[in-house]
Amino acid sequence: MSSTTEQSPAANGPPRHPRPVKPDEEQFRREVDALNSSIDDIKASINKLQESRSLSSDGTNKDTVATKRQELRATIDELCKKRSQLNDSKNAVVEDLKALQAGIKKKFETLKASKASSSSADFDRQIAALEAQQQSGCASLMEEKKIIAEISSLRKSKKAIESTKSDVAALSGSIDADRKAIEECRAALDAMDPEREQVRKALDEARSSLNALDEDRKSIQGERMALKVKLDAEYIKKREVQDTYRQRKEEYFEAMKLERAKRAEQQKKRRDELEHSKIQRELQEVLESADVPAFSSEIAMADVLIRHLTTTYLAPSSLPSEPAASMTSSVTPSRAVDSSVPDGAMVMKKKDGLDEDFIQLGTPRKSKAGRRSTTSSGGSPGPSQALKLDLELITQFAKLHVDIPSNVGGVEGTIATLETKKKEWLEAQMVETKKLKEKAESKAAGLRAKLSGLSQNGTAENGADSSDKNALSS
Repeated sequence: MSSTTEQSPAANGPPRHPRPVKPDEEQFRREVDALNSSIDDIKASINKLQESRSLSSDGTNKDTVATKRQELRATIDELCKKRSQLNDSKNAVVEDLKALQAGIKKKFETLKASKASSSSADFDRQIAALEAQQQSGCASLMEEKKIIAEISSLRKSKKAIESTKSDVAALSGSIDADRKAIEECRAALDAMDPEREQVRKALDEARSSLNALDEDRKSIQGERMALKVKLDAEYIKKREVQDTYRQRKEEYFEAMKLERAKRAEQQKKRRDELEHSKIQRELQEVLESADVPAFSSEIAMADVLIRHLTTTYLAPSSLPSEPAASMTSSVTPSRAVDSSVPDGAMVMKKKDGLDEDFIQLGTPRKSKAGRRSTTSSGGSPGPSQALKLDLELITQFAKLHVDIPSNVGGVEGTIATLETKKKEWLEAQMVETKKLKEKAESKAAGLRAKLSGLSQNGTAENGADSSDKNALSS
């Protein structure tokens, strides 16, 4: 059972794709308007941020903020320069202080050395002992070199002590002067500290103010970038909505176009089929008419009229005239009323209730005596008696272009005229029939060409129709 259900779509042909639905333009407009409103709100927020970006945190104008930033940078540069100058001055004082301290230390060492040595006589004894050891010849070469170096050092020390002892008072005064200079340097350094601290604080404040301005600007830039990303997302969404609507609209109108083309093709196909049937019927009629001899209908109508006039007015029989009328109606074409009614004729209704009209030709009779006088003793109609002809017979006279007799006396002349026309038709029948056949064959050839053209167009259009169906299904 399941296999039958699964195979049923394949048996019924390929699945039909649903017809595209026309997109809702009102909904599309609402979506686009909502997105445009959101975009306008985001743009307003960006403009507001742009305006706030041109102001500082206290509402100062953008130009004032830029000027303040430049002033802060100039102040920072000036303070940095001043701090560098103070540091250079401090370093110079420190270097002087270090030099004074080193000089005092050296002078203290000289004084200490001068106080440590007893006298120059001690140096002389040490030098004499070392010289005696050298001159004894017991010392090695290395020992002699050491003795010579020590003797030289003792002599220098002796000389320095001798010169120092004379300058002890001067060294003491110099040390006092250096100590005083050191105190002045330290006082100068202490005096520099408040100014340096003030410069440092001013520099920190300027940098803090500049950093605050930069932080405000960075914060505004961050918010602006976030809004820009959101704005881009809204534009992308709007573009997607527009592209989707445009694509669905194009698909819908393309489907409608294919359907209209299909309906037009079907209508054209039906018209071609009707035209094909019409041409076939016309061809059949042409072929059938080609087999009918020329003047057949004219000869038949002439025979009917001759027989009717002869049997009715020249050799009347005991039978009524209605069968003759019925005979003519069976041979002649469908009944049609001709407007060429002769003068003096009057259309009358038969009294037997049949739905047939007839025309009485000639002057109407007013009394029975008059009617009896116009009739012969044997019952035959008189020459002046009016004719009674139905409308079909009158129509046949008109078609054959034969004058209708106004009374019984003109019947023989009318019959002679009909016989003459019949003879002419019979003589010309063969030639005219050949012409009609040639004309029918030419017309049939044209109709066959039309049928062939319709068939070829139908084949080509069927191929185009199948391609349109494939396109619509895909």
